[in-house]
Amino acid sequence: PKFVAKDGARVVISVPVEEQEREARQRESNVSDTSEAGDEGITSFKTTGYFNKAEQQIETSMIAKSFQVQDRSKFEAKLRDRRTKPGTTRTSIAKQAEVEAADTKKKNGEITIDEWAKERARIEKKYKSETEEPGTSRGRKQKELFDTSELIRAAQEGDVMADYILQVNTFRTEQLSDRPLYLLDQPEMKKLCESHPGLREALQQTGKNAISQPGFFGLLNAKLIDVQTGVIHWVGEHRVESARVFENGYKVIVPITKRVANEAAVNAAIREHNDRMETLHQACENLRGQAMAAVAALQNAAKAKLQIKPDIARKQRRCNAAAEKYSEACDKLAQAQADGPPAECRAAWQYSYSVGTPSTRPEMPTTDARRNLEAAYKQASGDTRRNLRQLALRYREFLNEHFSQLARLVAKELINTIPSK
Repeated sequence: PKFVAKDGARVVISVPVEEQEREARQRESNVSDTSEAGDEGITSFKTTGYFNKAEQQIETSMIAKSFQVQDRSKFEAKLRDRRTKPGTTRTSIAKQAEVEAADTKKKNGEITIDEWAKERARIEKKYKSETEEPGTSRGRKQKELFDTSELIRAAQEGDVMADYILQVNTFRTEQLSDRPLYLLDQPEMKKLCESHPGLREALQQTGKNAISQPGFFGLLNAKLIDVQTGVIHWVGEHRVESARVFENGYKVIVPITKRVANEAAVNAAIREHNDRMETLHQACENLRGQAMAAVAALQNAAKAKLQIKPDIARKQRRCNAAAEKYSEACDKLAQAQADGPPAECRAAWQYSYSVGTPSTRPEMPTTDARRNLEAAYKQASGDTRRNLRQLALRYREFLNEHFSQLARLVAKELINTIPSK
């Protein structure tokens, strides 16, 4: 039959050994890790130590699925009590078995007394480091580490019990290699390029088509074990990457400036056309004035008491010539007006695009960005150095919160796959 977790079932979380060791180190030093080992630069950030975020989300998600989540510390306290009893640890039992085997060999004559003494010394040396007093560092470490088998035994009896053990096998939060994000492959950019011819070419020619996209992931692997039968009812593994955290909030901002490329040529053609029309119009006005002056001179000559026929004839010819020139100028002006502006004046606007450096919101520092910041910090001084340090701190705070979000999300989504009523 298909497994479905019992409604209201009691469950305790079994923590990976490496996380138990981390908790023990933090209790001893009373400080938490701030960076990866060997990385002491200002842009360093930790990729471990986020299991507590995942564990809190596991507890929340399991409670939402009607599990009764038992306090892990109570079970660990039971285990510590069991370990303080003589001969109850796995180490003491194994040591006793080896001692008895050596004694039996001596009794049966298989080894000499000297060989038996050497064997006992070897056994004592072998188990010495694991049987130190609880007050020592190694003793405390041994007391703090519990495997699933011990937790199951503790959950089967006593006043604090559980129906299931949720054994967390693997929990990791790590950085991925930076990956290129090609802007022209994005639906929004494709649509923008369709509306703005020339933008695609500008992106390609300027090399601004791709940006480096940093990424991180959280991985969780766990299984649900029946305390009474030891049956593994459910096994799950889930991985979440940064893109899931930013599903509704990750933006790429591309500064784009749009300019009219043929503005100067079109405006020059318009100015040339207007100048020509103005010249034709002015010519008409000048010739009209000359024609009117010729007509007035002819009229005055005709009204004179003493009329000189050759003079009147000359003025008549001047009048006719002026009228003809005026008529020709008017015809040129009328034709120009009918033709309208030349094709250059009516040319469609052509656009050019300048593309700035793309950025992201939120601002996720790439490997190169952190490396460059580190190098600049080493060379800087004064206010510049302080400003760079503030930027590095913002990067670190962002990444710490991002890893916490990854831990919570991977835990929530994995636990939600456990079959329950």
